[in-house]
Amino acid sequence: MAGAVELAAVKARSDAAARAAEAPAPAAGHYVLDVTEASFQAEVLDRSFQVPVLLSLWSARSAASDQLNATLEQLTTQQG
Repeated sequence: MAGAVELAAVKARSDAAARAAEAPAPAAGHYVLDVTEASFQAEVLDRSFQVPVLLSLWSARSAASDQLNATLEQLTTQQG
């Protein structure tokens, strides 16, 4: 079919934007979260329609990732 367009992605973005609009904004000072697989949709994907989201994937075995996360948390808290 020439010119066919898959609209599922457009609908998914629209649905996510609607869920984000209904969700409360993060409280001041509560910008750093530990996210689980169950909360990923709401806390990362949907929230990204309200505020910029930075996702840090880290390992407890890496001292560098612990240091990076501490720095990111400090900067986030300072800047709000």
